[in-house]
Amino acid sequence: MATIQDKMTEIENLTDYVKNSLIIHSLDKKGVVLKWLVDNQGVAERKKIFIELSITDSDIALESRTTGKIIDIEPPGD
Repeated sequence: MATIQDKMTEIENLTDYVKNSLIIHSLDKKGVVLKWLVDNQGVAERKKIFIELSITDSDIALESRTTGKIIDIEPPGD
C-alpha cells in the first residue's frame, strides 16, 4: 500500500512541479488535502487533492499513514 510520503514524492517528481510548492492545505484524522503548483508554460497552475486516511493508523506520523481514495479537487477531473 502507498503512503502519504509516497504520494508527496510522486508529486515532487512531476516534470512540471514548481519546486518547494507542495503544502499540507488541511488535515484531520479522516483525510488530508495536499496543494501544489505546476508550471504551465510559464504560468503557475494550482493543483489540489484530497486523500482519505484510515482511522486505524491515526497514531502514526502523517507521512507514514496509508493512502485511501484520492480525489482531485483543483482542477476538478484532471
